[in-house]
Amino acid sequence: MMVDKPKRILHIVGAMNRAGTETMLMNIYRNIDRKKVQFDFISYSQQDAHYDEEIKSLGGRVIKLSKTQSIKELVHTIKETGPYEAVHSHTLFHCGTANIAAKLAGIKIRIAHAHTTLDHSNSVIRKLYIKTMRNLILKSSTHYLACSNQAGKYLFGEMALSNSNYAFFPNLIDYKNFLEVDTNKVRQFKKETGLEGSKIIGHIGRFIEPKIISFYWKY
Repeated sequence: MMVDKPKRILHIVGAMNRAGTETMLMNIYRNIDRKKVQFDFISYSQQDAHYDEEIKSLGGRVIKLSKTQSIKELVHTIKETGPYEAVHSHTLFHCGTANIAAKLAGIKIRIAHAHTTLDHSNSVIRKLYIKTMRNLILKSSTHYLACSNQAGKYLFGEMALSNSNYAFFPNLIDYKNFLEVDTNKVRQFKKETGLEGSKIIGHIGRFIEPKIISFYWKY
């Protein structure tokens, strides 16, 4: 009796370390029916990443590539490690390169996913790069996802937000780890830091503009 193999989705990332995009992907990966769907990851890092071993334990594969990988080499990798039901890219404007390669490899579903709103480079070369890669993304992707409409506008351009293939996809957070708060530890922390009677807002992440740090200063 033949056993149906799970359909495989290839995610293209920088490296599967403990960061926002990567943790969101792992929250999804842990909760899908892995007998029906499996994830593989192309990682543009030669270093061992935080989630690599867990991915392997769940039945996924981590494929290490160089940032200088050509489109031809990426096409070969996608064909060699597949077959894939879809390719899902999370590498900002590099999604254009990734999804062109996926298209050339014959992948029917090619997703570009926007996870940030800006960078701080305003050079002419950077602007030309953004314009070129945005066009590649729009021409090579079948679906556009964004964690916010601001992120979608930044990666895909404002007109893409009205495209039927565009969707707002909020980051998924597993809240069960945050449901129980040890109030005694909170009180002890406030006492030790001289913050008794104060409201404390915790922040996990880099203190950069896309993390809307300015929001906190209102409080």
